[in-house]
Amino acid sequence: MMTEPEPRKTPLALATHEGENKKASTSSSRLSTGLGRVGAFVLRQLVRLFGRTVRSGEAVWLEGPSGASARMSESIYDELAEKKGLEVRRDARSGLIPSTRLMAGPSFDPRKLDPRIRHFYEYTSQYELDLRGETHPMSRPLLWLLVNTVGRSMNQLSLPIRGEGRQRKVVSEIVELVDDRGRSRLTGWSRKDADAEDASYIGFYTLASAPGHDSPCVKAMFPVPRGLITVLLRPSLRDGRLYLESEGGGFGNPGWYLSLRRPDGVAKVVQLGWLQTSFEVQADRPGHLYCHQLVSVRGVAVLKFRYRMVRRVEATPLTRAA
Repeated sequence: MMTEPEPRKTPLALATHEGENKKASTSSSRLSTGLGRVGAFVLRQLVRLFGRTVRSGEAVWLEGPSGASARMSESIYDELAEKKGLEVRRDARSGLIPSTRLMAGPSFDPRKLDPRIRHFYEYTSQYELDLRGETHPMSRPLLWLLVNTVGRSMNQLSLPIRGEGRQRKVVSEIVELVDDRGRSRLTGWSRKDADAEDASYIGFYTLASAPGHDSPCVKAMFPVPRGLITVLLRPSLRDGRLYLESEGGGFGNPGWYLSLRRPDGVAKVVQLGWLQTSFEVQADRPGHLYCHQLVSVRGVAVLKFRYRMVRRVEATPLTRAA
């Protein structure tokens, strides 16, 4: 039996079809944005109701740049530099930490840190990154909702949960904010999926001493509209590997914090004690490192990421710490 061939679509029909798809995509985007704004509003109200009141200067270890707009972008680095009288520097010698020796304390000896791991943190811009993600089946619906509403509406913390199990290239940029003497005051790190248009993380990194920990912590800051998410990670060394962990106890310890600051300098702060994250960094062979990140809620793993960091051939040679 012969079947009749499908009629060829005319240019007008094709244009109409494309227009309908575009209209559906726009409607979906508007819905996600609207839900994201509602979710962010509810979250702000909860922080204002139940957050701890912290005045300017009372918790310097939590302070950092807040987001001024409803949607974050990489322009925040230039805006902050102009506001603080700093200069933006982008070059091949930039790292998340100026020197790992600054992490020294009673519970962490940077002299025992593998030189290959130290090189990554001091010259992060000289590495190419890719990652593979895995989510817990029970957490996927909620994570999808958060990423596609609140995360995407703010263009911040848009966790890469699509294409699970696939190795994906990460486009990253290190931005240093330096003073008039060339000293690094703050380091920015933006990351996004190579196939995506918007950034998934727009953050700042430095070191800070939390009241509840005896050694400097790695301090990651993610600006959100009129607020800041601060993650304090305590470093440790085990079996030649570097561990950065947010678990630490009550207020003043390493962990996750959400702050909303008013124009008068007073902030409402909530410690997200139910949320934990840990990083395990190990060196494989010269120029190759791996980082395993685990995100848990109430001790239950919901997200796992495996990063591969490969040093470029023209990168700065390895040297041992003094």
